[in-house]
Amino acid sequence: MDGTSVMAGEKLGDWMLLHPRTGPGTPDLTPKIPKATNHPCASPKLQGRIPCAPAVEAPDYALTVTDSLDQTYLYAMSPAPAGLHASFITFSYQPGPGPNAFTFADVSNYVQSHPILNVEPPTW
Repeated sequence: MDGTSVMAGEKLGDWMLLHPRTGPGTPDLTPKIPKATNHPCASPKLQGRIPCAPAVEAPDYALTVTDSLDQTYLYAMSPAPAGLHASFITFSYQPGPGPNAFTFADVSNYVQSHPILNVEPPTW
């Protein structure tokens, strides 16, 4: 490597547009540390064309990466430039050691009144 970016996120997004049965996942749903717009899930060029599946992993419950479950959910569901326009969200059963902004029990109660908003299929 010579230190220059290979633009992997953009190349991956372009590849997914040519292969419409694929979509990106992102392993860290951290609203205080948002994805760059070259990530396919956060790219205004690609949102609405590819499905995005972010994951809330154990460390993502921490107060260092989110203030609340609402902030995490809105970051996942909002379109660019503020969010990832998720097709669905996966939550880890077990939060990290903390201090945490919410628990998995909070998630279980929350999802009943906060369905996934993006119900239309992507436009290929």
